[in-house]
Amino acid sequence: MKIARLNLRLPAPATPGWRRATDFILWGAAPLLLLIGAFFVADQVMAAQNVIWQTVIARRVETNALDTFLYVHTVKSRRLEYLLTGSDHYLSQTAQDHAKIRVSFKALERALADDPALAAEFPIFRAHAERLLTFTGRLVDEYRTGHRDKVRAMLASQEFIDVMDDAGLGARKLIFGERARIIALQKQRTAAFNNSLFGIVILILGLAAYCAARIAILSSSMRRQKRIVQALERARRQAEEARTAAENSSRAKSDFLASVSHELRTPLNAILGFSEMIGSEALGPVANGRYREYACDIHKSGRHLLTLVDNILDLTKIGAGKLELRESEFETGTLIGDSIRLLGENASRHLSLATDLPAHLPLIRGDFTLIKQILLNLLSNAAKFTPEGGKVTVSARQAPGGGLRIAVADTGIGMDGEDIKRAMAMFGQIDSRIARRHHGTGLGLPLSRSYAELHGGQLLVESEPGVGTKVTLLLPSSRLRCPAALSAAMHA
Repeated sequence: MKIARLNLRLPAPATPGWRRATDFILWGAAPLLLLIGAFFVADQVMAAQNVIWQTVIARRVETNALDTFLYVHTVKSRRLEYLLTGSDHYLSQTAQDHAKIRVSFKALERALADDPALAAEFPIFRAHAERLLTFTGRLVDEYRTGHRDKVRAMLASQEFIDVMDDAGLGARKLIFGERARIIALQKQRTAAFNNSLFGIVILILGLAAYCAARIAILSSSMRRQKRIVQALERARRQAEEARTAAENSSRAKSDFLASVSHELRTPLNAILGFSEMIGSEALGPVANGRYREYACDIHKSGRHLLTLVDNILDLTKIGAGKLELRESEFETGTLIGDSIRLLGENASRHLSLATDLPAHLPLIRGDFTLIKQILLNLLSNAAKFTPEGGKVTVSARQAPGGGLRIAVADTGIGMDGEDIKRAMAMFGQIDSRIARRHHGTGLGLPLSRSYAELHGGQLLVESEPGVGTKVTLLLPSSRLRCPAALSAAMHA
């Protein structure tokens, strides 16, 4: 039966142009945009931090300048109030006011150290403020000494006006200078904020491009995987159909072989029966002795054909799982002896047969015919592949685990590892010049292994080219029955 070929065609990958475009976006444009945006945002954040710090400094300078001017103005106002009222109350905090002014001057000087642009105005402002304090101090001193006319003249003098104007002008330069600087810094901060927003937009665009490229690639990959899954599903269905077809074909072949084998057994049994009657002269003597020899040849050939037919029947039953064991208990020695006798007539002509058996062997529970067929197959192979003058030895020993080992060893041509694999395969033939001179079906060892496995056992092959082969049938302890004599020997 012809089995349909599997048609597994996986979908082709994405087109090169589309792939190049997505790769460019994914690994080129998107990372570049992300990198540029990250650097730009980081730079603008640092710039904004610097602007904020400069603004804090400017605010501090403005505050210190305003505080200093207020302290100076307070001292001036109290001294003028004293001149108007003559009350010493207004001069009671003069020492504290001077201390505050000194502290304020120092704080303003430290603050201006971070503002080089206005630092040059500080000495001028301080000089004007000290000049104002000195002038008002002189007024107080003149008033206390009773020179009130001189005090009125000093207050009406141009010097007093200039001192007042210079002190106010110095303070205004510092205060308004810092306010102008604060306004400029606020503009810089706004620009840095706007630039940061621009950088964030670049980052968002880069992320969007990256995500879009990833989504496109994942979408394409998912579509391709879906097509692959569909192709694999089609291939699975085709394989399932092919397997079903192969099973049907194998079943039909097995049924055909079984049917043909059954049909062959009937004429073969007739051939065997009549040839045996002629050979044994059951109905009277045969006139010519050659007819008796021919009848024996016919009987041997028929037996050989019947063995082949039985092997084919067992093969089909094993393949279908329908081969059943006809179990009984029998002696190991009887099994080995019968097998050697059946082979001994032909094998003893060109090689020696030997046995290595202990005095007591356990009984075997199993299918006598199948286990005997295993030994016959092993002995037949040993005799077939052992040159003239060689030796075949049959031995039996109890295995360490309680099982039974029956081994057939020869001094024949031997096999290498590959030959052993081929010999254990159904219909396999070993590849050697000597083996090709011996015809066979290649069913002996595979069937023997199947018979052994049906009994829960194993068939082990050890071989070396040019040295010989040893095949061991290992039966489990569950297949053994210990007779009374063996029990007594084991307990002795």
